[in-house]
Amino acid sequence: MGKSAHSSPLSSTTAWWHHHWAVDWLAAEGQQAQRLLGSLRGQQVLELLPEDMPRLSLPEVESMIWRQRQGFWYRPVYSKQDQLPLVDNSLDVVVWRYLAMRHSERIALLAAVHRCLRPGGLLLMAALNPLQPWCWRACGLRQLGRQAVDITLPLHLQGFKTQSIRMAGGRRLLRPVRLILLRKPGDPRIIRPLHGRLLNSVQHSSSGTVPSCRAA
Repeated sequence: MGKSAHSSPLSSTTAWWHHHWAVDWLAAEGQQAQRLLGSLRGQQVLELLPEDMPRLSLPEVESMIWRQRQGFWYRPVYSKQDQLPLVDNSLDVVVWRYLAMRHSERIALLAAVHRCLRPGGLLLMAALNPLQPWCWRACGLRQLGRQAVDITLPLHLQGFKTQSIRMAGGRRLLRPVRLILLRKPGDPRIIRPLHGRLLNSVQHSSSGTVPSCRAA
């Protein structure tokens, strides 16, 4: 892997997934994704990815594919990249792959994904591994290492529960692909507690005592 990386340096105009050494990485990502997601027969799956990236090969399902270009989803819908013009609870699985966006946009898109997933639905996020910068340098791929984004922001605060974290691709020191599998819990009360209602009860309590959750 190291030799092929040095013999084919990254170009500022060519996306990393078009290089020949990335073929094995993407194949390993697909295999790991299949293990994590299991059978998807009969499920509604949405895959979000950059405009010219190869789609993920998932058996038993025909995923909807939305491609990102210059801050928008441009196919088959046209919408800002931090929005999903879909009805609530309409998806079983969302696959989020290598999306380049600002932190605030990632937070907004996570909220949109959470809204669109049914209770118990899955979100699979794939990104370049940000935890091994010295490995990227050792393999001659320092520029690629700079593109690695840490997607482990407080996902539990966005209403998701982490199910699994796996690495894929490469060998020995460098495992270039990171996958995080998350689940939207089935009880919506866990995700959206009635903070406003509880606070209102406290403010208007004539007794001056804090009401119990049962009373609220």
